[in-house]
Amino acid sequence: MKKLLFIPIFVMICISKLIPFNWIVGSHCLMFSCTSIMAPVIAKQFGLAWISYFFLSKNIFSISYIFFHLIHRLPLFFSALAYKKQHWTTSLLLPIVCMILFITNNVGAIAWTYSLYWLIPVGLFFVKNSLVSRALTASFVAHAVGSVVWLYTGDISAPVWIALIPVVFCERLLIAGAIVGVDVLIAHVRSTCVASSLLRKVGLA
Repeated sequence: MKKLLFIPIFVMICISKLIPFNWIVGSHCLMFSCTSIMAPVIAKQFGLAWISYFFLSKNIFSISYIFFHLIHRLPLFFSALAYKKQHWTTSLLLPIVCMILFITNNVGAIAWTYSLYWLIPVGLFFVKNSLVSRALTASFVAHAVGSVVWLYTGDISAPVWIALIPVVFCERLLIAGAIVGVDVLIAHVRSTCVASSLLRKVGLA
């Protein structure tokens, strides 16, 4: 079964990496892709191990680039972890650590209000665990990790971080909604395939 799953999952991963979602402000040429949506869903539906395929790239030529590439994939891993299962390490500890790392940075200290978004996963940890709450947590956890990575590896000024605050709200809600929608769709397709397979086995289809 795992061998049969490889092809459709790998295709979904490849396609999601090709579909642009939004510009990464401060990166000059990079864009968010739909991996932000697909990574959490694939982790929940098929297992966390599949996230390793998001880390693969044919453009890795040096040790420094490997490090740069891997560290910028960390948001996908942590968002997948947060969506797959609610846990205090991803909902409480990680956002708080990210806030501390952001605020203690010289630029982040000026734009500290930007990091207040990461209190959302903290608050959601204390409400009823649901698909929507985990999707929102995954979206903002990815945002927290990604923002800290860009803060320390990029060159984004404090005014830019502050200007991004209203953009982040719309972007993260859209990603969370897309995660839920894609997850429900894949779950429906999987259940339909399983039902059809069972019907064939008992000779009713």
